[in-house]
Amino acid sequence: MLFSAFLLDNFIFLRYNTSMRHIFREYFSKNGIRFHHSISTYDNDNQDTLSPESHHMCEIILLLNGSVTYKIEGQTYDLSPLDVIIIHPNKLHSREINPEVPYERMVLHFSPDLLPSFADLYLLSNPNNSFVSYVLPKKIIEKTNLLSLMQQCEDLCLPLDKYTDLRFISIILQVVETLNEIILMLDEENAAPPIQIDKISYACIQYINEYLTEKDKLSPANIAKELHISVSHLQHTFKKEIGVSLHTYISNQRIQLARKLLLQGESPQVVANRLNYEYYSTFYHNFLKRFGATPHSFTQIQQKNQKDINI
Repeated sequence: MLFSAFLLDNFIFLRYNTSMRHIFREYFSKNGIRFHHSISTYDNDNQDTLSPESHHMCEIILLLNGSVTYKIEGQTYDLSPLDVIIIHPNKLHSREINPEVPYERMVLHFSPDLLPSFADLYLLSNPNNSFVSYVLPKKIIEKTNLLSLMQQCEDLCLPLDKYTDLRFISIILQVVETLNEIILMLDEENAAPPIQIDKISYACIQYINEYLTEKDKLSPANIAKELHISVSHLQHTFKKEIGVSLHTYISNQRIQLARKLLLQGESPQVVANRLNYEYYSTFYHNFLKRFGATPHSFTQIQQKNQKDINI
């Protein structure tokens, strides 16, 4: 989409045809940390809809103003100001924004790979068969220091120096600790259960994530047979409930698993074999298309970034 950018009073404005995004603060690092505080407004009742996407990042969104609905793998979550939503890695999600109200938010992305010592925390472990994301309501958020921690993230955006990433990691650790305590409390209280998706899509996603390394079991025909439905009914229901085709979802989950295995030290050839790619070239091109780097160069870049953090 064509857009124009201009600077005014140290703030950046991006104009997208009938909408405008005003970025108060933004930070992006090679180590997988991204933060922004921004506000979007819309002309002519233009609806802002995010196409379904997934990524390997943890995403924490604090809504400051506006009205937004998130759909995460078929489950629907409505946000009000000062609510927080947590989107786990590799979860397919989209959003719909009410264009009548300015949409202001703080968003923190970070890679779970930054915090290997904390991988057992519930927020980061994200078991494949977990269908739970979380909306943390204002009344709970206000009892914690999460608002202060997000403000500290914003304060770090300027000025920048070589220690900014380390400072961000320190704050992210505190954010994860705070959210983990809240989540465990909510789980014990069985609070705010999500709206369940169709049981066919639910069972389909469970099946896919269980057999990601067994390509033969992931054909639409085999999945439909396992669920005792027709292929056409499976594909139609999945696309309607989840927002992408069955093929797209499977391809994304497989390539995300490949990324995880590479980061665990597996060689590209071993990963391709474990995921049952018939040809290495297919794995190579799929990975390059998804992550913008070949499997080998991706591993080298990640190893270098980790060394930079540890210096």
